[in-house]
Amino acid sequence: MIKFKKSLLLFILIILLALALSVTAEEEAEAYDFENSIITSNLYIYSSINIIPEKENHKVSELNAILKLKPYESFQQLIISSDIPSNGKESADSMAFTWKDTKEKELDFYIKAKIRTSNQIKQITKKIDFPLDQDDIQKEVHMYLQPTQTIKSDNKLIIQKASEIIEGEDDLYIVSVKIADWIKDNINYDLDTLTAEGTQDALWVLKNKRGVCDELTTLFLSMLRSLNIPAKYSYGVAYSNLPQYEDFVSHAWAEVYFPEYGWVPFDVTYGQFGYIDPSHIKLGDSVNTNKSSVSYSWLSYGLDIETTKLNIETDIENIEENHLNLFYMDALPEKENIGPDSYNLVRVNIKNRKKYYVATELLISRPKELEVDNDRKTVILKPYEQKTIGFVMKTPKTIKARTIYKYPITVITTSGSSSSTYFESTEDDPVFTKSKIQEIVDEFEEEKQKTYSTNVELLCELEKDKFYNDQTAKASCKIKNIGNTILKNLNLCLEKDCKTFDLGITQEHTEEFILNNENKKPGNKELTITLRNNDVFKKQDIKYILLDKPQLEITNIEHPTTANIDDVFNIGVSVKKMSFSDPEDVNIFIKGKHLERETQINIAKTDINMNFNNILAKELSAEENIINIIVEYKDDKGNVYKTQEQITINLENVTGWGKFKLFFVHLLRLY
Repeated sequence: MIKFKKSLLLFILIILLALALSVTAEEEAEAYDFENSIITSNLYIYSSINIIPEKENHKVSELNAILKLKPYESFQQLIISSDIPSNGKESADSMAFTWKDTKEKELDFYIKAKIRTSNQIKQITKKIDFPLDQDDIQKEVHMYLQPTQTIKSDNKLIIQKASEIIEGEDDLYIVSVKIADWIKDNINYDLDTLTAEGTQDALWVLKNKRGVCDELTTLFLSMLRSLNIPAKYSYGVAYSNLPQYEDFVSHAWAEVYFPEYGWVPFDVTYGQFGYIDPSHIKLGDSVNTNKSSVSYSWLSYGLDIETTKLNIETDIENIEENHLNLFYMDALPEKENIGPDSYNLVRVNIKNRKKYYVATELLISRPKELEVDNDRKTVILKPYEQKTIGFVMKTPKTIKARTIYKYPITVITTSGSSSSTYFESTEDDPVFTKSKIQEIVDEFEEEKQKTYSTNVELLCELEKDKFYNDQTAKASCKIKNIGNTILKNLNLCLEKDCKTFDLGITQEHTEEFILNNENKKPGNKELTITLRNNDVFKKQDIKYILLDKPQLEITNIEHPTTANIDDVFNIGVSVKKMSFSDPEDVNIFIKGKHLERETQINIAKTDINMNFNNILAKELSAEENIINIIVEYKDDKGNVYKTQEQITINLENVTGWGKFKLFFVHLLRLY
């Protein structure tokens, strides 16, 4: 009755400015990797009966304890050894313990078993058509189609909801997974629903949107049976990683009937659809959910009977690695560079490596600063099928200037396959709205529905990768039909600028687009070109840098306002970069009547703080000196730009003899 806590692969976020992950790797507790294991476990089920005499001549003629729990053999579960008391007798679905004319006051009964469970998957290698042909359902399975006290498969609300979830589907495996996934997404696991009265019925669970494992399974069984899919209730023990347990606990799941294949396990609580991990030890199954674990009957005189709690203890003796290697997986960002408060899409390409159906959850681990619409998705893959799944996310609104943020992303399946990627963000990178990313998602959904092949090639190039915002840019696209049919009414679009044409077999076609960059903010730009008709869809992103005119501004000059003839002083100049473009060949000059200094910087990528040190007052004229601070620079085309400011320094206390000395110092440049 416990919800499974997935072990996620967590990682440390590497950013040029520190951003913290919501959970660090150190905080993740060590956990068993049951998904990739074969387990040998020791199971011990036991209880006792106390005889309480009320008369001297009390007598137990016969006492029976019927234990409805016993380990089963299946394609996943092997009983290596089993031990029961001599008065025990096994039947198909229970274990009976009988005492006759006993004088003992305490009667113990138990099952000890060593069990080997594996991570095998029931291999559904072909499509089972839905709705099921009732002739394909064996007679002994029909009981698992019926409603019960808790399994409300005849309720109108449950029938309606089940039909809504799987409308249009014709594959039994996909139908079963979709219903399980809907319950996992929409019914909250809530231990508060545990009651002494037993399991809440399916209608209560649907209306209240909460329940424990018994109740999630009850709703799953109800929805399946409402669609004429046989399904049964299975119970036993399974390992829970929840902090209050971290041990084997009582648990319930379902089994779904597949004609030609038999019973296939589904654990809605653990998110295991079409399989269960080997921490599950099955101890029974039934048509209904409310079933007592043990029942007693006796024939006696002059005594009372007191029973103790039924205990189930399980410990792991051995774990062997058994990696199934179900998937190839690759995660890639739609946009490698985005700005602040921008949306992005991470595509996950996943391929089933096996000849049978598999379903898995995709869980995304990312920095907490990234908003994600949904960090869990379920993917269903037919034999050898490949799909692409998308996760939409958003960067923070504010980031620091001139800082590169690196956002790592890891996507992991429930079976442990993973793929990592990242994208970067600066204040100058392009910003994509939710509607723009939604367009990509819509195209992405369109790609999944259409047949996209290599029957057409699309190659678009810009004449260069940098443009100024007062220039127009030209993009040239070549389209080639490499298929065997005529492609009619092809639409080639750059944003809203579209060209329509037909393309014959083996033919090539060229189209050009003019990019008008007027009034656009400078920075890293990206545009998408799409090619589509009723049969094909292709797209290509083109990237370029939009430059503005370089601009530097003198923001602060530090200097003395007065000096004496023998003084030595400094002049400090602060220059701020005001443009996205980087000025080149920057020269900073100090020019007075006799004073002159110069320094050079190749490319100004940041603000400049320059000090001109050890300036001699002898380089000034007597009394007032007007000094020009000049900054000259170029753009990448060689155009020259200039900005300047003036300062005044007065040379004081200059005597007649001092003026005479300054005359010869300036004449002979004796500095």
